[in-house]
Amino acid sequence: MTAPRPITILYFAGARTLLGTSTETLAFPEGKDTLPLSALPELLASRHPDHADELRTLLESSKWSIDQDMIDADEVGGVTLRPGQEVAVIPPGKDGEPITVHPIEPESKVKPPPTPSGFCAFASSRSSDVAPLIPSVLSYSPAPSGTESNLLLLFHGLGDTARPFATLGQSLQKTLPQTSILSVQASKRVPFLDQGEEAWMWWDTFDSFAEILTKPDPTATVAGIKLLLDYLSAPTDDGGCGWPTFALHLFGFGQGGSVALESMVAFNRARRAREAAAAPAAGEAPPTNPKTIEIGSVVSVCAGLVSHPTIDPLPTTPVLYLHRMPSPPTSTIASLRKATRALNIEKLMPVAQRGGEMATEAMPTGQKEWDPIIHFWARLLRNRIKWEVEGDLYTVG
Repeated sequence: MTAPRPITILYFAGARTLLGTSTETLAFPEGKDTLPLSALPELLASRHPDHADELRTLLESSKWSIDQDMIDADEVGGVTLRPGQEVAVIPPGKDGEPITVHPIEPESKVKPPPTPSGFCAFASSRSSDVAPLIPSVLSYSPAPSGTESNLLLLFHGLGDTARPFATLGQSLQKTLPQTSILSVQASKRVPFLDQGEEAWMWWDTFDSFAEILTKPDPTATVAGIKLLLDYLSAPTDDGGCGWPTFALHLFGFGQGGSVALESMVAFNRARRAREAAAAPAAGEAPPTNPKTIEIGSVVSVCAGLVSHPTIDPLPTTPVLYLHRMPSPPTSTIASLRKATRALNIEKLMPVAQRGGEMATEAMPTGQKEWDPIIHFWARLLRNRIKWEVEGDLYTVG
């Protein structure tokens, strides 16, 4: 005769501290395949003789749940445990207050891939004039491990396309196996070039004499990228891709770095405003943790903000700003400090060009220059374990 499957016991709070373990399995007494819940405290005490008396006392005031269903005190005497069930021991909290245990809703292992048509449909339902807001290319590469825990959005520089950054993203995935890549291409062609030449810009950058504009207007572009972030983070049943906002990480070079920073500011500001509008009345549950509604991080290479934002209170999104100047302009750093309370600054060396001139705007090259970025991401990008993916985690409070 096959022995019945054991019961799994989960210990929380004081019980876990007392026994030094969060879980154990309990076999049924010989010849039995059921067990009254009321008999469980004495059985557990007998398994832990060094703490038997303390455990009995603790269990007398504890609550129980079976397979995530709470058991009322007056129901304990009529409950029978069966093979394979999961029993949680929930002691009282501080000052005897009850502790609540809730399973964490598992985040999907794989997300719907973002597509231009999906984004267009999502955007059309929220904006009457979406054509200027739609990036010309969305190049997506899912996480190679099969578990999508982070989404890294890449924004190219002035005069480039999404293709080189898509290749860069796939190279980064060798180091970031649970990270999906979305390389985004700007929607405006660079003017004054030969027909058919591919070069894109994120906003109007040149005047009619092909001179660089000193005060470009990023408003429409930022609105489009914010809408893209809304699409990526919206629930799948609302037409989105279901990414948690804190799992979205932005990387941009040159003009693309400014896009990433400006879009982070716009997105965080909008989410803060939405949370404020839904602020609870006195005595109700507190609002959402800001870290769960803000962008996960931003890396900007050789570019600051175009605008001078004001957000109160300051967002907590970590920002890594890399530059190749002897000293970045004071105004650039001041603007960045108005956008986040978690600013990190790294100096890279200027790059020699033909003719002996030194370039102060260039992508990182080699391990030494990529190390600060990889170390920055290592602190922030998730690497979900099997329990997180399958939903075997709980909040206790």
